[in-house]
Amino acid sequence: MQDRPKFQELGVQWGVPDAPTLLTSLIKHSGLLQTATVKPSNFGNQHKYKYHTELPMGTFREFGEGIVPKIISGTLATIDLWDLVALAQDDAEFIESYPGGKDGWIEANLPAFIEGLGQTLAAQIIYGTLDTSTIGGINSTVGFKGLYQYAKDFNQIHSLTTTNTTNLTSIFIVRWDENDGVQVRVGGSSRLGRDLLQVKDITPVNPALVVQDTTTNAQLPVYSWLLHCYATLVVPTIKSVAVVNKVDSKIYDSTANIQAFVNALNTAIDEIEATNGQKYIYANVKGKSLISGLKQDKLTLYRADMDYNNLIESYRGIPIILEENILSTENNTFLG
Repeated sequence: MQDRPKFQELGVQWGVPDAPTLLTSLIKHSGLLQTATVKPSNFGNQHKYKYHTELPMGTFREFGEGIVPKIISGTLATIDLWDLVALAQDDAEFIESYPGGKDGWIEANLPAFIEGLGQTLAAQIIYGTLDTSTIGGINSTVGFKGLYQYAKDFNQIHSLTTTNTTNLTSIFIVRWDENDGVQVRVGGSSRLGRDLLQVKDITPVNPALVVQDTTTNAQLPVYSWLLHCYATLVVPTIKSVAVVNKVDSKIYDSTANIQAFVNALNTAIDEIEATNGQKYIYANVKGKSLISGLKQDKLTLYRADMDYNNLIESYRGIPIILEENILSTENNTFLG
């Protein structure tokens, strides 16, 4: 299998300070971020790419004959990168009294903040600007479009039949490829090295005062660090993502429901089928459990060389990856 650029490799290649530690914290609880294809943007805080509506035609010629030039129609698309940020901040007196002072405090607390960035990024990649706050997710009405929204645009969402209207989940089938499949594009450059994930001490010498109460003007001295990275999701072709939604335990109520589940999975896989790229099925614990209930002649189990040596499944040869940012609380109102 061809190696693909991922967060881990990109950070090491760029020489990001403490890359293994920082990027492990960023991706450790997201199967999607662990398997995503990640490349730098080609135009600063924007990424430009061209997609074609038709292919150029080749022709045969005899020696000595000329070749008619072909001009193909194409569209240049530009997509903005978004700034994903978090502010690590605490009482200056507490930080100064912490073992190791400022350095000790940030070393102890940085992994949690970076993991929070990773969870936010993964949720954005999945649901985009859909407001999931009412069903236990993150209110992400700003930022870039997500996989669910692209699948809907492509008319590649397959809804199962269920009498339940709440506590539903979705299963995502994604093809990653740095040319014509799903890609995460990040800001920065290999020359600068530190732009993939930045941690800035914005109170390097003295603490800053933060107003705690606008009525009394009570102020708290704090030390602060700004964490941020630039990222966006690029989905250039229809053979990139498909979704099976309204998934719940009702799929095992009858043989017909089981067959409908299998048909939906197969159709979604067929929709992203291509000779290049790496395909994955993403599901949460509930979704993985339901897939695992299918007949064993449709499901294979194998020991994969991944973090924690998790036992994972594959369906039609496509690895099924656990992604905890896919919700189990989707409902008909949210799904539309």
